[in-house]
Amino acid sequence: MIKPKIIAGGLIASVLAGSFCLNVLGWEYQTSLMLGITVLVATYWITEALPIPVTSLLPFFPSPCFWHCQS
Repeated sequence: MIKPKIIAGGLIASVLAGSFCLNVLGWEYQTSLMLGITVLVATYWITEALPIPVTSLLPFFPSPCFWHCQS
């Protein structure tokens, strides 16, 4: 069963974690991006907001897209 409130919370948490590390800690863009994706996947995995097979495939889609757009 899909849980929309947890999905939204996971997205907000991942954006906050990535932007905090990018702006406050001075990490590089790709490092902050991977932290955000990791927080998102961990949130969905622990709460099972999405089915586990869908959650396990999440890192494969945004990572290449963002790295390709950066270069």
